[in-house]
Amino acid sequence: MKTVKKPVAILWRQVFGLALLQGAITLCWLIYRLYFSQLLDGVGLRDWAQTIIVLEALITILVEPVAGSLSDQQKYWMGTRFPMIGLGSLLAALLFIAIPLVFSLNQPGPALRVLLAMVLLGWAGIMALFRSPAIALIGQYAIARALPQAMSVLIVVGGLVRAIQPITTGMILSWGPGITFALGSLSLLGAVIVIRWFHPNVAIPRVTIQPPDLTRTLNLKSLGLIIGLGVFVAWGTRIILGDILSFALATQVPGSKLELLSFAILALLAVAALPAGRFAVKVGNHRALVIGLVMSGAVTLAMAVSQGAFVVFLAILILVASYSLVANGTIPFALYAVPIHRSGLGVGLYFSGFGLGMAFYDYLMPHLSQLSLISRAGIGAIAFLLGGVCVRVSR
Repeated sequence: MKTVKKPVAILWRQVFGLALLQGAITLCWLIYRLYFSQLLDGVGLRDWAQTIIVLEALITILVEPVAGSLSDQQKYWMGTRFPMIGLGSLLAALLFIAIPLVFSLNQPGPALRVLLAMVLLGWAGIMALFRSPAIALIGQYAIARALPQAMSVLIVVGGLVRAIQPITTGMILSWGPGITFALGSLSLLGAVIVIRWFHPNVAIPRVTIQPPDLTRTLNLKSLGLIIGLGVFVAWGTRIILGDILSFALATQVPGSKLELLSFAILALLAVAALPAGRFAVKVGNHRALVIGLVMSGAVTLAMAVSQGAFVVFLAILILVASYSLVANGTIPFALYAVPIHRSGLGVGLYFSGFGLGMAFYDYLMPHLSQLSLISRAGIGAIAFLLGGVCVRVSR
């Protein structure tokens, strides 16, 4: 009796390699943010801090979609996106090492300040250059319906790296910039070597599972919805995780160690991506994403008025369940919204929209901080709901 081989839905080895790269990217940004003020203070650039942050955001917003689109063309002509990913990661690793080297020159003056500023901005630009092409690889490692489950592996690894920040800040700073930046650079190079080893140009055999529609063209409405979702998710995320959650823990859980609690919550958010991915596969990513956005908006309001530790922890559990659906579903949504041969552009537009939302929030923060907590929670809830509208309209 002849057995029929079950079609492969996810190329797990490639997905795990991509997850390592996501973790390395997260680690490099974590290190960079921890040392950012120290580096600028060391060469007398404290007054330039806000300007550099704004310029980094603008570079990311502009470079992400352009890089994604260029990688689409490279994929079309060469059959692979890896040359842009490999070259970008190599340049990023070299510039990352150069940051503490420039800082250690110890020659205060205009020339050194300009050099350090250029290195910082150049590194941010290179990181934006290869991130979209790299994450777009997920689109060829899984069939469309299984994308949220594949994406959950990237969320887990990146989330766990992000979760260690509250409890390891002192230790990382004690190592000094030289050792720490070297570790970040090596992790980035190591992750890219792993991806190369696992053949980044392989793809799910879509001809037998999911024939691609290469005649499908870009839709301006869909592109706008991708950017809009990124902006609204950024606003909601910043308010719930940056403002509401911190306030609720500080006021309703007295005597607690905020660092340990923050680590536990961020780690739980990361691990929850796995069941959230399986749930999205069962009900469909669009439906799961809308559920996650609506629930996240509701829990944002609920947490702002929660009284007592038990109610706060209950709200946190609901937040973990709902936001995991959001974190898992946004990149698959961007991939669904564009033709299969424009995956890099879709991912780049989402990252650009997310960066735009974060930058705009930072710009308005002095005014928003004067609002009551309930008012800020209302803004966050509306942002999540508007994100849900973007998903529903795309149907």
